[in-house]
Amino acid sequence: MNKVLCASLLGVVLLTILASPVSAATFPRTQERVDQRCQLITQRIDGMISRYETNRQQHIDTYQKMVERLQIADTRLKAEGYNTAQVESDYKVLADKVIIFAQDVQAVTNQLKVARQQQCGNSNGAFKVELLKAQKLSFKARTDAQDIQTYYQTVIRKDMLSLKKQTPK
Repeated sequence: MNKVLCASLLGVVLLTILASPVSAATFPRTQERVDQRCQLITQRIDGMISRYETNRQQHIDTYQKMVERLQIADTRLKAEGYNTAQVESDYKVLADKVIIFAQDVQAVTNQLKVARQQQCGNSNGAFKVELLKAQKLSFKARTDAQDIQTYYQTVIRKDMLSLKKQTPK
């Protein structure tokens, strides 16, 4: 019994001695992989931020042109004697929706910048939480863009077509 106990203790001691250099040797590799992964994630976030900023400006420019065209059409039709009160309220609502969209997209880029500032390997989940917040904000920005498109197609077009049925004063 004593021999079995000594042999098992000797085996445990040998395994401990042999296992420690192996685990110490693998630590730099895993840390290196974590660092590479964090660097890749940071690069991807930078790319997302630049894409959001570029696309934000393009979308806002497009939406502003829509509002400007509606204003021009409103003044032209008003000068011809049409009742354009509904169109006027439509482009004001559209302008408000564009402002909300711009704010939401800016919130996404700000949240991505906050996530980029987190320590990727050492944040204890805060990095992932910030990315999830940015994702939720991104869904809201997409919903805003779809809302603008739907509003233009269903409300504004309908009101513009209703002006054709009017007779100018």
